[in-house]
Amino acid sequence: MDSLPKPVAEIRKRTADQLLLFFITPMGVVPWELEHVHPAQQCVFPHIFGDHDLDTTELRIRDVLGQLDCKKIYWLDSKAATDKFGDMIPAHQAMERIANLEPEEKLPIDCSRNHWEIRKLKALLSYQWNINISNMQNSSNWEFVISKSTGKIRYVKQEGKILFTLVPMTGLFTPTYEGAIELIKMNLDGRYRVVIKNEVSEFVEKGKSALAKFVIYADPLLRAGEEVIVTNEEGELLGVGRALLSGEEMKSFSRGVAVNIRHAKV
Repeated sequence: MDSLPKPVAEIRKRTADQLLLFFITPMGVVPWELEHVHPAQQCVFPHIFGDHDLDTTELRIRDVLGQLDCKKIYWLDSKAATDKFGDMIPAHQAMERIANLEPEEKLPIDCSRNHWEIRKLKALLSYQWNINISNMQNSSNWEFVISKSTGKIRYVKQEGKILFTLVPMTGLFTPTYEGAIELIKMNLDGRYRVVIKNEVSEFVEKGKSALAKFVIYADPLLRAGEEVIVTNEEGELLGVGRALLSGEEMKSFSRGVAVNIRHAKV
């Protein structure tokens, strides 16, 4: 290949803080950082849509465009129904439309270069646990283990200890006990904290499940399936795991497991 397509060449000489990448899908606008997060990667869309089927996509594109302040926009046609939205770019925006990009010319996003991995990490932490990016200063010394087969982040480590594992099926993180400590340092949103009675804290800190009948506090907005930390009444971290019930169910049920503990204090 004699020369690279302009958008590819531009991306290869930019750092992660100089540009934004988006995928335009029938479900809306998906940032590059979240491309592997369920349901973005796991959805298959038809080639043909009715005029009203993409109304939500149009609304979300207009919302994103209204927040952008950029010097240049590249639109890469993908021979999909969403290509028509390229015409929505305001006339005052400098835009170049690229058609028929060959497969071998796809945008090269290498997680090992230019701090792109830090950007993806911050986006995932913000998306999954509502962490404020300004509280992520400690993440600059974290290490990344990249999968050789997929090129995706596999583990996030600090001083040799695993903090987070990326689950391929969901694209989200599961934290270890050390990872939970880091989340607390970054002012983890209270929605992802479950408080249990002191009388059973010794069992949870040894890895036993947190039962609903011992839950003192759980946020009503907490959803089953989310990764949460479990503390005692004094706020001491006991363990981290997957919520099996919603926050409202944890407070209402007198039996059953509220949180399946993955990693505990002991």
